[in-house]
Amino acid sequence: MHGTCFTRINVFFRYNEEKALAWLRMKVERLKSVLSETGVFVWDASSTNESCTKSEQLRYACGMIGDYIKDDLYKELLSSFNVSEKVEKRKSSTENSSGKRAKIEPTEDYSCMTSGAVSEKKAKLTRSQKVLDKVDKKGMKSLDSFFKPKAKK
Repeated sequence: MHGTCFTRINVFFRYNEEKALAWLRMKVERLKSVLSETGVFVWDASSTNESCTKSEQLRYACGMIGDYIKDDLYKELLSSFNVSEKVEKRKSSTENSSGKRAKIEPTEDYSCMTSGAVSEKKAKLTRSQKVLDKVDKKGMKSLDSFFKPKAKK
């Protein structure tokens, strides 16, 4: 063991887009087969029929894999399957035509109601708080005096 020298071997990998795309295609095919075997219904809003087609399952599987990869690689994956990307843009009622959200302000002021209600209502004391109120506190220091710096003599 004395003469044994341990050397560290550095292994480097170079990104190959073709191999990565082939691996992603394999994953999409496997996911599509699992979707069809388990009977997962993929519904397309634009289709009128109730059956799930193979192209819809393929698009759905590509979308699931595409959630975890970069956009440019996702677009290449879609083009390798000859599947178009469906983008559904919904207009929200809170968005303006410029794309910025409108500032929403309350129509009534509720802050004036809460301040009066709190002062009028007296908090009910618990049993232990009532017992503490009855204790003779003459000659006792407050807890705050413990944390104050000591006076120099």
